[in-house]
Amino acid sequence: MPDRFAFRQVDQRDLATFFRDGEVRAKLHEDPQACHQTSYGNIVQRRSSNLVEMPHGGVVNNYVAFYLSPVTAFTYAIHQGRVEVRSPSDHLLGMSELSQRAFLVASVSTLFRNYPHVCFSNYALNTNVPLPVVMADQNQFETHVNWSGNPPAD
Repeated sequence: MPDRFAFRQVDQRDLATFFRDGEVRAKLHEDPQACHQTSYGNIVQRRSSNLVEMPHGGVVNNYVAFYLSPVTAFTYAIHQGRVEVRSPSDHLLGMSELSQRAFLVASVSTLFRNYPHVCFSNYALNTNVPLPVVMADQNQFETHVNWSGNPPAD
């Protein structure tokens, strides 16, 4: 497998929480972290549904999501000033800015080696057209991920 990296974008004000806890926890973790929320509510809600089948069970929000590119449509929306940020106590703080964002970077091969429930999808889990397919077999990682970002040809 070529060197691949996974990226998680967070509000920099939450870094102290992650360092204190020694980890980044999934949204539905039994001991949740009080973090700033920079997201679209409808996508977060969809990730708590059974819309996408997860190979190890649960829903998307039971997992810590990473992306395989640091620059995403969501990053662009933040750059355009179109995404709200809310405090851990759910107060609107205004629009998120790129200067407030931090990227956590992980080696994909290290994730596969150190964590038993790594899974990946062919499309970002913020879309349902086409509906992403999530897999856990690391031998299929290079061929299953849609590296081009283009929708499938008809």
